[in-house]
Amino acid sequence: MTVELSGILGEWRNANRHTFGVRRLAVGERDGRVWTHVWCRDPEADHLIDWGEAPAEAIYTDGPRSNRACAYRVFFDLGHAEVQLQFNVMHLITVCAAYTRFTDGSGRRGYFSREYMHRRGEMS
Repeated sequence: MTVELSGILGEWRNANRHTFGVRRLAVGERDGRVWTHVWCRDPEADHLIDWGEAPAEAIYTDGPRSNRACAYRVFFDLGHAEVQLQFNVMHLITVCAAYTRFTDGSGRRGYFSREYMHRRGEMS
């Protein structure tokens, strides 16, 4: 059974314009895989940082007999940190859970953050 991806694809924006986390997403399908391009806000420089894109590690449906994708995971290795992003689409929003672990020896603690995203053009 083919998984219906339309619910997770598209351009997504964070509802919180002042976040220090994920600000924008572009989710698409290419070569039979789901790819997520991520931009985060740099609070010190007040501009977006392009993380590039990564393939979904796993895609989940909304039930064991369903073919509608509603959630997925993506992993980014940023050099100084590793970030696992988990996305769950609910109605008109995507909840983005980010698990960040620093790998640069800085002693910073890993942290969790949650963001609420909407499709571009669906909300102000």
